[in-house]
Amino acid sequence: MAFTQSDIVTIYVGPTRQRFTAHKDLLCAKPEYFRASLNGRWTESTSNVLNWNDEDDTVEVVKTMMTWLYGNRLDIENVDHEHLINCYHFAHKRLLLDFQNKLVDTLRASLKKREECLSIEWPVDENLLNLDATPLYSFMIQSVIWHMMQNKEEYIEGGEDADDTAVQLGRANLGEDLVKGMLRYLQAPYKDPVRWKGCHFHDHSDGSHCGRRR
Repeated sequence: MAFTQSDIVTIYVGPTRQRFTAHKDLLCAKPEYFRASLNGRWTESTSNVLNWNDEDDTVEVVKTMMTWLYGNRLDIENVDHEHLINCYHFAHKRLLLDFQNKLVDTLRASLKKREECLSIEWPVDENLLNLDATPLYSFMIQSVIWHMMQNKEEYIEGGEDADDTAVQLGRANLGEDLVKGMLRYLQAPYKDPVRWKGCHFHDHSDGSHCGRRR
């Protein structure tokens, strides 16, 4: 799709007001957030300027969003998990459903390519704990549980992951979610969620969800 005749939108990011530009037609062809911001009654619709100043509106996150916006792709070779969580939080806050779904797919593809799985050592930050009703959080919970059930000896007292387990179980609702998830797993075991085929752990524009159970 060509956007050579499109207006240019300027986006200022963070306290340093790092400047990004993007084609308005491309932005509005994507999520509802941009259509509402740039075609509605807001000031942004006439100025074609967006100011993103929240704490999690970082230059690195917006760079990743731009890569997705113009190429519909993300690098699966060098995925930084903490950065991905920050990107997901950014996307979830602005209802950028296609972007957040792409982030989950990228994480799963990266883990599969590297033949890795998520363990209790996964870094848990405030952004993730604020996402506890999202498919990403569900994916992480189910993946960690799968790893725990395949490697029980590592998580019992004296195991190499025992200390990490104790720390994570004390975090917000994470401990409760892990315990509930383990009980569900015992009732209905499943394979590694990283390798599930089909559509999983997405939010959809019609309000439906896939892979939400945790």
